[in-house]
Amino acid sequence: MAAPNLVIDELRNHLSNVRKNPSLPLNKTLLKTINGYLSELIPPDDRESILSSCSDLIPVLRQDPAPVLGLVNFLIRPESFTFSKVLVLKPAVDFEAGLSSLIPPLNLSTLNLLRKATHNESDADIVAGWPRVVAALIRLWLCTPDNGVCERARTVLLGLLKASKQDSSHSASFHQSLMWRRVFRDRDMYGLIFSICSLKTIGEPDQPGTRAKTLAQGRLLDLLVQLIDYKPIQSSQLPEIETKYGVKDGGLLKFAAVYMVEYDDDPLMHNILIMFFTNLLRSRSSTALDFLIKNGLHDSTTSYYTNREDINSIRLSVMYPRAAEYIAVYCSNFEVHLLSNRSFVEQLIRCLNNVIQVALLMGRPVNIPPHDLKILASLPRAVLLPLNSSVTPLFGVIPEPRDANNYKALARIFRGTVEPTLQDCSRSNENSAARALYFVYKQKFPTLWKSVCRDANVIALKEVALAAIGVIGAVISANWEPLPTESLPSSPGWPTLPTEQELASECGVDDKQLPSSGLNTLLDSQDVVTYLCNPPPAFRSAFGGIGHSESDAYQVAVAKYDVMLQFRQKLKDAVQGRPQLQGILALLEEKLAQGPSGGSSGVGGRIGTLDL
Repeated sequence: MAAPNLVIDELRNHLSNVRKNPSLPLNKTLLKTINGYLSELIPPDDRESILSSCSDLIPVLRQDPAPVLGLVNFLIRPESFTFSKVLVLKPAVDFEAGLSSLIPPLNLSTLNLLRKATHNESDADIVAGWPRVVAALIRLWLCTPDNGVCERARTVLLGLLKASKQDSSHSASFHQSLMWRRVFRDRDMYGLIFSICSLKTIGEPDQPGTRAKTLAQGRLLDLLVQLIDYKPIQSSQLPEIETKYGVKDGGLLKFAAVYMVEYDDDPLMHNILIMFFTNLLRSRSSTALDFLIKNGLHDSTTSYYTNREDINSIRLSVMYPRAAEYIAVYCSNFEVHLLSNRSFVEQLIRCLNNVIQVALLMGRPVNIPPHDLKILASLPRAVLLPLNSSVTPLFGVIPEPRDANNYKALARIFRGTVEPTLQDCSRSNENSAARALYFVYKQKFPTLWKSVCRDANVIALKEVALAAIGVIGAVISANWEPLPTESLPSSPGWPTLPTEQELASECGVDDKQLPSSGLNTLLDSQDVVTYLCNPPPAFRSAFGGIGHSESDAYQVAVAKYDVMLQFRQKLKDAVQGRPQLQGILALLEEKLAQGPSGGSSGVGGRIGTLDL
């Protein structure tokens, strides 16, 4: 390869020649050489001069500009190439033209240049002073048919907003934040978002068609999730624009959630809207939950699950899975609010039990649908205890028939929680309830570990095997805590936890016989100890096996190996003062030393290939 200086000179001459004759074919090999090998070696002065040459060439080029645009992207990649350097390029970058172009590579290069302004507030303020550029950015984000361009435009817009010091919890700084004022207080910008996303403007000049508006609506919903805690989207900004599109006493968030999507005859669009509500709850923002409740959206969404009998069957088939997911996220992220509504929790329990009863009446093995399982596994563990539910739906999650979703639900329930969002007392209750649920479940299904260890070795059912291994790992790493030794009558609230003695009575044992940790529980199970200390099963496949990262057998072996590592660490922590564990630890160390494949290096442990 030629010396860097010679290649740079050759590039500079080539760009000059193409500028003089825009039809002259681009030397793609030369451009790729710069992109692949030399872009980091180009001195700053040369970098800026080459970028200026590219900026001068692109508007007049009469061929595919992608190679030149690719060069631009490489040259501006270093963090040291700041927005101030973009501003001094000659000729000046025409951001409006680049964002308004119908050529996706040109859109992307322009966005990469504009993205340099997202690193500090002063640069974002400069962009805020260009209303035509901001309008072009908004229109590109909402209207481009290219998903890659849309994502980049959304990233840039979000970055410009967040670079401005807008306080997410107070509106005091809003009036000093130029980018937020440009988007939310400029009638043209604010009105542009409403007009593009509203179906009422179909057929008006410069408005996209129905399908394009539907895409724009989804893109607006995605952005609002990331801005949920910012006051300007929550409250009214320009009432004359908001009321024009039907919004009363609210801003952009209320428009998008309540008025924008016309879903009465379109269950799929309603589905998208519920996905938006679910994503709002995933943010764990109390603002999001308060908004959904205040506008009746929480109750209307949960009703698709709790009042299924009142809903058209066709619509229900589309809405039910999304409503179940919404409820599962709500239960996981807002436990305190959930438990304040006991009647709703009991309604969920009844719905889950009805699913189980329907399966039994139809004469088939209980197999809870995945959407219902998500809710079951997301409920606060204490409400699943027989003490608080006359019939606990947990007993519907059975080891038979083999079902990966059942095992995943059990793993989540038995593990307990370390969620930092939970208050200390709530976390303790969850971990105590997880331990109690394990023992009452084991009492109901005494062959649990025999089934789990059997299924963990069934390589032909990879997902089942991985989920079964996950149950073992969950109990090993469980964050269990003991139950109270006596009832606490003064303790307010619901649900209540049993005492250690009540749990032991439920399980038919002495309270001192219940292990305090997941490790001690598994040490009592010969099935689990034997499984962990045995090598993984051999498996034959035409596409490779143990030792090949893409094989089912190898994935299962690695999952088992990871659980063995967890088991070893727990044994090491517990071996002090318990010499009887030394033998198990020594055997486990020996197996771990052989690697995930269990040291199978002979023909019998390797995977044969078929003679084709």
